[in-house]
Amino acid sequence: MIIATHTQNSTVTIIYPLTAINRRIYKILIKLQEVFMKKRAIYLALLTLSFILYTPIAMAGFTQIQKVNIDANPTYDNYDRKEIAFSQTLKTVAYPSKKDNKVHMSINGRIGENGYDCIATITFLPSTERVAFLASKDGCKNLFWVVDGKEYSGFISAKSHAFAYSPKIDRFAFVAEKEKKEFIVIDGEPQKKSYDRIDFVSYMPDGETLIYKAKEKDNEFLVINDKEQKRYKMIRDIRFSAFSDIFYLASDGHTEFLVINGKEQQRFAGGVNSYCFSPDSRRFITISNDKKNIIVYIDKKTLKFPLMNKSRSLYCTFAPDSKSYAFIAPDSENSDKTSIFLNGEKIGTFENILWSTNPNLLVFSPDSSKLAYVIREKDKETLFINKEKLTTHDKFYKLLFSPDSRHIVYSYQDKEEQIGFSLGLDNKSFRNISSLSESENGPAFIFDGSDRIRYIYEDNSGFYFIEEIIN
Repeated sequence: MIIATHTQNSTVTIIYPLTAINRRIYKILIKLQEVFMKKRAIYLALLTLSFILYTPIAMAGFTQIQKVNIDANPTYDNYDRKEIAFSQTLKTVAYPSKKDNKVHMSINGRIGENGYDCIATITFLPSTERVAFLASKDGCKNLFWVVDGKEYSGFISAKSHAFAYSPKIDRFAFVAEKEKKEFIVIDGEPQKKSYDRIDFVSYMPDGETLIYKAKEKDNEFLVINDKEQKRYKMIRDIRFSAFSDIFYLASDGHTEFLVINGKEQQRFAGGVNSYCFSPDSRRFITISNDKKNIIVYIDKKTLKFPLMNKSRSLYCTFAPDSKSYAFIAPDSENSDKTSIFLNGEKIGTFENILWSTNPNLLVFSPDSSKLAYVIREKDKETLFINKEKLTTHDKFYKLLFSPDSRHIVYSYQDKEEQIGFSLGLDNKSFRNISSLSESENGPAFIFDGSDRIRYIYEDNSGFYFIEEIIN
């Protein structure tokens, strides 16, 4: 196993041996550390030895690895781990760092010139390595956007999450506030219309249409290219298809329903639990509640299931070919359990299927032939591919198929011997990754082609972008 470590001034090649004996000795050392915690000299010796053994355990497994230190010699005092953000390509990291009693933006270890009282909400512009963030110069009372290093301090930001960028036309938009009213700013130019509140702003996939959700008094509505749409009591869960079709859930105060391109679908007194649509936008599924049953509506067919004894969220998804689909519903025979359905066929019933807060745990392969999902039994979680068990760990976080559908990579934790997070490939465990990459700060790991994977590694010397070639 060869690791090439690249710094600004040199490249060092290290060869690590890895055997099963290393792993067993490492586990023993961890136990001994707990015993000798109060005897400092022995404890430090054991800690050093376990680190030496752990490094090859954490870094071995792939046929090739490129380790690039992006932060070997920091020039700042410290940084806030909660504010670190990674680009979608996992090639750039941005974070606020303190220097001379001010906070600066650092990108890949290079500290910015401008200092602020605080920095928040670091955002990478989609499809780019460019950075936008909120900053303040008045003791963090008022925040303004900084985009590509240019300050838009004339506008007080109203929402930290309300920022949109279109790579097609290279324009950005955000929400600002003045005199208790909120309005849109596009490329630094304030728009004329203002509202009581604006909660959502985005460019649609066509790259040209700007859409946001506004509120006046007790009504919410979408504004599409400055045109106000129909008003409702509530609007939530706004999504777009690749063809710029608009989906969202709306309520009239009595029922909730799905709206597709302005057309209202079936109404439900108990509300809509979740919905999904096919990649070609021709099919959709809603999972709803009519206060008597759980209703799954698909292809103009209505399927009824018993109300659950336990409060659980339900979920559905379509395969890339728009033909296959999967959904979760209460079991018809035991409403304490939940069942998973693939193309209408029940393929398993379990105590708990993990989808409610993490849709990354119910995914199809790119060729649409495989469905991966995670179930929980007692204190363990198990990864399935279709009906077959693949592997079991304490907790899973994300599943990702390779572009050719041959491999699946997943992130997980095992509480007993876990240091940070780990990656698994198919049914093998092989890698330790930074715990930061499992937050909302950026992707945990990505495929770059079918034989190459990128992720973030972290040790005492800094962060590393790792690119590996898999067999």
